[in-house]
Amino acid sequence: MSIVLSPMPKKMTVTQGTHTLDRRGYVSVDDRALLAPLRIARQTHFPDMEIAVGAYSHRAPAIVVNKLDGLHPEGYRLSVTPTEIVIRYTKAAGAFYAFMTLNQLYTLSPELPCLEIEDEPDFPLRGYMWDVARNKIPKLETILDMIDRIAALKFNHLELYMEGAPFAYPSFPEMWEGADVLTGDELMTIDAYCKERFIDFVPNHNTFGHMTEWLKKLPREMAICPDGFYYEPWGAHFPHPTSLNPYDERSIDLVRRMSDDLLACYSSDMFNVCCDEVLELGCGVTAGQSHEELGKTYYGFLMKLYEYCRERGKTMLYWGDIIGHHPELIPQLPKDAIALNWGYEATEVSEESCVAFEAAQVPYCVCPGTGSWKTFTGKTGQMLGNIRTSVENGRRHNAMGVLLTDWGDNGHLQGWATALPGLTYASALSWGYENNRDMDLAAALSIHVLGNTDSQAGQCLLDIGNWHTMETVPLVNQTVTERIMTNDLDALELWPSFGVWECFTHEQLDAIVAYVEDCAKRLSTLDLSAIPHADTVLKEYQTGAMAVKLGQLCGHYKLYLHEENTAGQKRVLEEMRQLIPQIIVGYRTTWIVKNRYSGLDTSLEYFLNKQASVCEYLDKLGDT
Repeated sequence: MSIVLSPMPKKMTVTQGTHTLDRRGYVSVDDRALLAPLRIARQTHFPDMEIAVGAYSHRAPAIVVNKLDGLHPEGYRLSVTPTEIVIRYTKAAGAFYAFMTLNQLYTLSPELPCLEIEDEPDFPLRGYMWDVARNKIPKLETILDMIDRIAALKFNHLELYMEGAPFAYPSFPEMWEGADVLTGDELMTIDAYCKERFIDFVPNHNTFGHMTEWLKKLPREMAICPDGFYYEPWGAHFPHPTSLNPYDERSIDLVRRMSDDLLACYSSDMFNVCCDEVLELGCGVTAGQSHEELGKTYYGFLMKLYEYCRERGKTMLYWGDIIGHHPELIPQLPKDAIALNWGYEATEVSEESCVAFEAAQVPYCVCPGTGSWKTFTGKTGQMLGNIRTSVENGRRHNAMGVLLTDWGDNGHLQGWATALPGLTYASALSWGYENNRDMDLAAALSIHVLGNTDSQAGQCLLDIGNWHTMETVPLVNQTVTERIMTNDLDALELWPSFGVWECFTHEQLDAIVAYVEDCAKRLSTLDLSAIPHADTVLKEYQTGAMAVKLGQLCGHYKLYLHEENTAGQKRVLEEMRQLIPQIIVGYRTTWIVKNRYSGLDTSLEYFLNKQASVCEYLDKLGDT
């Protein structure tokens, strides 16, 4: 028989017969320490089943959970015979994960197949990093629901990415007062909830780059470039500074105070100080420095953060992108801090970058992404290749873990469920690469994440995230559609090297719209009742599909502008004027179900500004 589990275990042997669980029975454990985790683990299918320490003399248990020395700390053995279910474990986490596998077997059929499973993870750290900083701050219940989902998939590490002030810093009320942000009480609730599910809830906030919102309220001298800057690799001008001045002692003092506020809410022994994308290096107060000198400037500030972490008894995590551009510094990195080696294309994280950290004996994690940001409905092909390449290279070159990232660039306009395909695939590969590389992701996603009994729902989520493959010019870490939308309507160039008319025809744009709308229609017919607020999830995808359509309409307009077709311009602008209010309503009605209201208006500014531009251009064309 075909058994779809997520993750698939290391070794599974199906034997003859089946087992019908006696739901009136009880779970016999040999250690009181198992009571709390198994009470949580049983909630999916066995919420009323009693847990007893030992066995009753007058009746046999339905499930036996006994210790067996010598197993992996998170490993387990699960035996199902016609007459009994037996779980063996060495540490409590192993028993917890065994029960999660039993839950999935029961989801497939209450008549369990007889089998023997021996299982343990490839990587000691299997994490999910969720961006809560780009306007969209989830409600507490949304976060707790996600924790239940990642625990069932055997993740053991969670970070909520912070920049700006999505948290109520006690020392800096001026940064967040009046906004609905995460409180210390909520973070401590999340911390306790994670700990009960064998998840390390790790504090995370940026401390060098990505500091724009703080620098708007700090003395000018605390920025590398107080008046903004032009970043040539992206071809973008930043009107505000993004990075702290590493030579100003007030910078490290600020970071220490921010961090003290945050760390007080966590019990983890780790702290992710980020330090990625310090874009202004080489400008402002660092202008004129050589490549080697810029590396030393970055390294010097990173080491100040490392010393802070040591003082607080924390293991420092840090993004490895800038250090990766300075390979001469990698051997100098501390051996008790963890580099986060990230990349989001199908060919990343590169083997070369993994070899560099391995050769220097620097602990590191590979960090792929969900591929959902800047896409509205996901980017399936990129996500699959990115996760597979990253995990494969990390496994080959002794990475200590996998940290899946889920970003919210440009206002976090993708729906909550767009992360689920990546979460399912990354959890499976980080648990057991060989057994899950070619897994039936559509079926696993449908059955064990979406609660759908066949693979249709999962396949729909994968399909609706594949529209980007119809774009003829793939862009790094974004889509052409998103690039078109963020440009002004009369800007004919997408990038200095090419224009819209070189990327699309009108027929290609129409084909993308037809594809996305068909996927959204298919999705709307499926039963997703196992997901909280399923109607909201469907509406998020419908809204995302409309946003993709808006991008294609922007493309049509630019093509007509290039063709000097005034009638075509008018027709498309009128369609955009009718579509944008529907998109705004879609975001307004779905956002507040799972997320706090704060930040919504900021994210909607893009559509409101686009709406104003459309009206302005229609007025101008009305005179022609």
